[in-house]
Order: sequence, then structure tokens, then C-alpha cells
Amino acid sequence: MQNGLAKSFNDSLRDECLNDHRFPTLRHARHLIAAWRADHNDHRPLSSLDGLILPEYHKRPREDQKT
Repeated sequence: MQNGLAKSFNDSLRDECLNDHRFPTLRHARHLIAAWRADHNDHRPLSSLDGLILPEYHKRPREDQKT
């Protein structure tokens, strides 16, 4: 496995977005994928960040962030 994070993201994208929708146009596909990516990155708690969403994690002081 070259990059576990990329594989995990791609698996989630396929399972949660691409397999659930039909895309009549490229514009429609881009819109839905962008919305899914924004939700995935900005609104989902991550176990690797102690259950925080990414924006909350970035608001923490640097010394409280995991390296």
C-alpha cells in the first residue's frame, strides 16, 4: 500500500458518494463530489483527532495537537 490515507479517502468517496449517485453531466458530478468532500473534511469527527472535526482541531493550541 503506497498511501493508507489516500486509499481510505478513495474508498470512502467510492462507497459513500460514487456508488450512490448517477451523474447525468460532468458538472453535476463535480458539484456532488465537491459537496461530499466538504462534508467529509469539515463536518465529520475523526478518531485520529480524538473525535474532533478538522476545523476544531486546527483551533486548538499547537502544543495540544498531535504530531
